[in-house]
Amino acid sequence: MPDDIDERLSRRFGGEKKDKNDTRAKNEKNDWNDSSEENEMKADPTTASEESTQGDTNDKNGTRSKNGWNVTNVKKEWTPRSIYLPDTIEEDLGRTFKRLDLDLDMAGIDREFRKTRHFYPLLVALGMQRMEEMEPEELMEFLEELERKEREE
Repeated sequence: MPDDIDERLSRRFGGEKKDKNDTRAKNEKNDWNDSSEENEMKADPTTASEESTQGDTNDKNGTRSKNGWNVTNVKKEWTPRSIYLPDTIEEDLGRTFKRLDLDLDMAGIDREFRKTRHFYPLLVALGMQRMEEMEPEELMEFLEELERKEREE
């Protein structure tokens, strides 16, 4: 068992053991480096807009998909976005996803509900919709309430 773990770590992080999977491990490492560089570039707002117009294409035909919901792998084909959350919101986020997934299952809805493909887009879209409906004063009151709760915990 420990040899298996050592072997997997070696392949993943480019250890000294050489075998037929080394090429695959190097390719995976390069893919990871490419995606992390892409994520760093997209973190810059000016680069992100350039990347989204130039780099978000379907590999099959070289054109951007008109319907983003039809993609096979959202992590490869959707634009990545990093956000930073206080611990209290992060904890609530995980619980909310699990509760919603359970509620959908208990309601007999026979549809897979994935965090990256379904939950996060719903969360952002509903949040944006709600924010558009709020008055600026109401928005600031809500933000102050969030900050107050964070200080109390």
